[in-house]
Amino acid sequence: MIYDYVRCLRLRESGLNITEISLSMDISRATVTLILDKCGEHGITSEKAKTMKMRDIYTLIHPAEVQKETYVQPDFPCIHKELAKKGVTMQLLWKEYHDEIVSTGRKPYRYSRFCSLYREWAVQKKLIMRIIHKPAECLEIDWSGLKPKYWKPESNSTGQACVFVAVLPYSLDFFWDIFPDETIESVISGMIRAYEYFGGVTRLLKPDNMKTAVTKHKRFDIELNKSLEQLTNYYETAMVPARNYSPKDKSHAEGTVKIIEQALIAPLRNEQPMEFEELKKRMEKNAAEYRKKIINVLGCTRREYYEKEEKQYMKPLPETPYEPIYFSRVNVGNDYLADVDNNQYSVPYTCSGKSVDVLIYQEKLEFYHEHILIATHKHYHEKLRFPVIARDHMPPNHKAYLDYNKDSFLEYAKKVGPNTLNLFEMLFMGCKEPEQTYPNCASLKALGEKYGAENLENACKEARESGRTTELRLIDTYTKHPEQIPKRENGTVVYTEKQHVVEGFTRGKSQFGG
Repeated sequence: MIYDYVRCLRLRESGLNITEISLSMDISRATVTLILDKCGEHGITSEKAKTMKMRDIYTLIHPAEVQKETYVQPDFPCIHKELAKKGVTMQLLWKEYHDEIVSTGRKPYRYSRFCSLYREWAVQKKLIMRIIHKPAECLEIDWSGLKPKYWKPESNSTGQACVFVAVLPYSLDFFWDIFPDETIESVISGMIRAYEYFGGVTRLLKPDNMKTAVTKHKRFDIELNKSLEQLTNYYETAMVPARNYSPKDKSHAEGTVKIIEQALIAPLRNEQPMEFEELKKRMEKNAAEYRKKIINVLGCTRREYYEKEEKQYMKPLPETPYEPIYFSRVNVGNDYLADVDNNQYSVPYTCSGKSVDVLIYQEKLEFYHEHILIATHKHYHEKLRFPVIARDHMPPNHKAYLDYNKDSFLEYAKKVGPNTLNLFEMLFMGCKEPEQTYPNCASLKALGEKYGAENLENACKEARESGRTTELRLIDTYTKHPEQIPKRENGTVVYTEKQHVVEGFTRGKSQFGG
């Protein structure tokens, strides 16, 4: 399988480790390691990979034959003992293991497998691996499990507010906000406000396995929400979701959630539900009091430590604010209409009965089928009475039906010629309502399209000069058989022997075989 080698190399060059690249690209750690190793051997960087064909890179990474060798098992007790020493990292221990095994002519495990085997051994021995966080390394996000109640005056009922939490593991500084729901719109809004609060962006974003962020999370199959992934691309950060089943690698988010519940939400438990904005003001007051607290480990408040030790390492915010883009997949009906935000929009009729992807902007909608842009519409936020339909999306017979009106027929006649226009105008003048003459106009238009506009114009000219302008059968005959149109000299009709006199029916000798 051919992967996005350019992206893999770019993420590695930006400082991500193997596990982080694996989670961000939704591929195995072994595959990431293989790509990076092979590209390193051949001197392939992200810039060089852009100029190469993916098939050529694939050939270099995956040779025709791969020899199977026996791997040497690491000394895990010794590794665990060394890891407890200050300054010792898994990368350093793996390098020492790697160099020792290679020097003896044997084959060592790759770094990803080395770490994986150590974790398995540590779990069996019930040992704890401490994670040392670096400044501006990661931002952990989560939702509070405790939801404060608020009053909804429009429906005369109560609702539950959802508390969004984002925390920096290094400085322990945190951001929070409340929303009426936990939709992807709320997550993206919370992320934008969090980055503005911190005044910068971290290298990694680690969400909980919330459905709005991680669509699917299995061992070898991780599917991230496209809308949130688009946001991370804009801020140039990589999203690495936490592991399933009670993960311990986002403990700061879990701890901060408890703080929010205890310091901001719990003090309001016995009060009557208040309106949403009032609830937010009360929680902000509690948060302001808590933020004054000195953290013993830091020796100052969280915000002060962040300003002093971490803010300088944060990546700068983009110059322009992020415009949220939401992704959705909708089904197209037989009427080639797709439903988006309670309104219907047209797509090309060839997509009827299929599923299409929608990019939802604030002001416009973009519809894609198989990654190809097929339609663009203005995004209407209010409910419309009628669907939004583009003429180019209609099949030919539907377009023809739209042309079934007086203006359309007169426009066609004007293009054909003045005599045809005179005929159509007389037909419309001779009826009470325009719809009465639509069939006749449609038949004349079909004649012109089949036998040529010039023939139709000549037929209408002859009918007009002979004083029989509205005799449609005569026009039909002259359009189909232009050779039967009589010639005129000085206003007098001159017939040839081959021409029939259409004014009457005369039997000659040719009729009786003479």
